[in-house]
Amino acid sequence: MMMKDHLAVGRSRAEVEDLLGSPVFTRRGPDELTISYYPMDGLTLCGGWLESCGCEELRIVYDGGMRVSGFYVAVTSLPCSW
Repeated sequence: MMMKDHLAVGRSRAEVEDLLGSPVFTRRGPDELTISYYPMDGLTLCGGWLESCGCEELRIVYDGGMRVSGFYVAVTSLPCSW
């Protein structure tokens, strides 16, 4: 499973971008966190069983040292911007 095996907490941002490519959007959050956004329709997550059915995003949260501190899938009701 990609999320379990490759998006582990502690991975560097460079390692994640080597795996997933460049995010469509990155923003600075509070407390020196950075969040990168990836559209789900372009990814094969969880062994390919997770498919997009709208505007779903994989959001990867990095700490101040640009290491993964968490990740989650978000579904928005807004039109996709990508």
